Amino acid sequence: MNAPRNPTLRGTLALFWLSLAVILYYLTHRPFLPPATTGVASAVQSVVLCGLVLLVGGGLGRRIAPGMNLPGAAAAAVQAALGLGLWGLAVLGLGVSLGFNSTIAWLLLLVALVLLRREIWAWARDVWNGAQGVIGTGGRTGRAIALLVGIIVVFGLLAALAPPLRFDALVYHLTLPAEYLAAGRVSHLPYNAFSGFPQNLHMLYLWSMALGAARPAVLGWCLGAVAALGLWALVADRFSPRAAWVALAALLVGYSPAASLGWAYVDWAGILFGLALWLALLNWQENLSRRNLVLAGLVAGLMLGVKFTSGALFIPAALWLALQKPCRAAVVGALVFGLAAAAAVAPWLLKNYAFTGNPVFPLAIPGLPSGLSEIRAGVLQGGPVRGGWTDLLLLPIRATYWGVELGQVGDAPGYEASIGALFLGLGALAALNPAGLDDRARRARALAAWLGVGGVVVFAIAGRVADHLSHTHLYYALFAPLAALAAIGYYQLAHIPMPGVRMGRIAAVLVLLALSTNALEISVESLKRNTPGAGLGLVTEQRYLEDTLGLFALVNQEINALPPGSRVLMLWEGRTYYCRPVCFPDDLLARWPDDLRRLGSADAVLAGWRDEGFTHLLVFHGAADFLRANDPRYPQDEWRAHDALLKTLPVVVDLNGFYILYDLRAP
Repeated sequence: MNAPRNPTLRGTLALFWLSLAVILYYLTHRPFLPPATTGVASAVQSVVLCGLVLLVGGGLGRRIAPGMNLPGAAAAAVQAALGLGLWGLAVLGLGVSLGFNSTIAWLLLLVALVLLRREIWAWARDVWNGAQGVIGTGGRTGRAIALLVGIIVVFGLLAALAPPLRFDALVYHLTLPAEYLAAGRVSHLPYNAFSGFPQNLHMLYLWSMALGAARPAVLGWCLGAVAALGLWALVADRFSPRAAWVALAALLVGYSPAASLGWAYVDWAGILFGLALWLALLNWQENLSRRNLVLAGLVAGLMLGVKFTSGALFIPAALWLALQKPCRAAVVGALVFGLAAAAAVAPWLLKNYAFTGNPVFPLAIPGLPSGLSEIRAGVLQGGPVRGGWTDLLLLPIRATYWGVELGQVGDAPGYEASIGALFLGLGALAALNPAGLDDRARRARALAAWLGVGGVVVFAIAGRVADHLSHTHLYYALFAPLAALAAIGYYQLAHIPMPGVRMGRIAAVLVLLALSTNALEISVESLKRNTPGAGLGLVTEQRYLEDTLGLFALVNQEINALPPGSRVLMLWEGRTYYCRPVCFPDDLLARWPDDLRRLGSADAVLAGWRDEGFTHLLVFHGAADFLRANDPRYPQDEWRAHDALLKTLPVVVDLNGFYILYDLRAP
């Protein structure tokens, strides 16, 4: 048979015909309605853009720290933390000096992609190889944990793609970057005290928003995925793949860390940087070079640039270095580590000092202006320290069993996080040694124990100094070392030689029971809220917000419908993400007593609000009633003045007395 003439042309025409047939069919048989298509496209866009930010972060980190004595995916986690932290500082520098907008964001990304293309490829290859390496490992226990972890991670991504709901995200985690983008620059926002906190991750949110990502929370999810993969790689390398899966189970068995994958909080950034610090110090142990010590110090400083309370991990890390031998070299090493960390966190301190005169605004330093009034500073610092000596000596037990997401049990401090029982239940068993460990495994265990236990001690002491420092979520940087200890505890338990009893199998059943319970809770909650539909654009944003946030979503809709030029002052409500730039928050729920004490009378307060250009007043009466009944820092005479003033104002919108929008304009 003769070969067909010009087979390339025939093949091309055949593929063209097939493609045309498929395309023409779907012009009249669309699988999605246009709104759903737009929603899916927006979700894909957010994933791609946030993924690009992650890639250039990993590429920069690999450029700075190319050769590390760690498994590929573990090294990639350190490099991602290092690179992303430095990119956050770059965005801060540009935002404060030249400004930051979509054009600058895209130029920065394109330049980074070109200059770091080799490093980006190499970093992505390490991540890909690491992800492939976890498939099918750890036996039946590993595969079962992997399934449950996958469920939690997928629902976390869907939550990140859905409109944000969580309180702190709507007050500042997403609101601050959106404000900076609208203004075209990074600055201090006097009406939002949280703009004084370090914001390394917020700068990356800003970059993602400027690129066009509608859901920058996806970037936080990406950081969580990299942290989980890096933790798995290190534990699998030093102990076993099954223990590595238990490490991930320990991280995700608690509702708070598992659900926060999609919250647009800084929790998983803290976990990533805490993991990176542990790994960077392990890397230094393998090669005692000054360069590796500087890298570890930079990671520590960038970690502080995510959240100041990550110092709970920095303090034991510095002490660990200072106690190495020989003594003189150890002191020098700790000093080098500290100076590198100081250099990395210094931009945030300088920003605050330039804008407020206080480098740690809104926190207080004796002898320096706090930048906040007495009442606002008091609300920020919380009420009197709750609990007693048991919260100092028995913190791991108290925080585990008395810690409830957004709640508290009895007279316990407001730990306000559900972290699961595996940190405590398995972590304490890491001290066992029936399996025998090689030198590398012993070093990993010793350092994890020093950092994790030392950090918990700092947490316990801090919680007795100030009430607001008792919140567990402030110390998520400790979670990677604690998860590693839980994995080591499982590894040791599995090697206890009890005749006729397989300790590892019993422990695995308990781990799977706990993890499956949390996976079920997160799945059910997500499905009840229709988070998957919202994440994929199958439900409109307004419908989703009304179904989940209720009257808050309705009042934001009313605010956005006000005439052009309206400016709404909020009382007892700090969430402004969905009504920017019309509304201005009561960030610390102290605007009324602060203005009343400063100006002296309700009439003067009203005149002051009008002078500031406010045309409307939104009062969250639900929050006001709660504070009136439960918080003694707000005297009753101030409440009476508050109520008397509101009676004189015309009502524009009344949502069941829960939210009321008043007209401030002079009659």
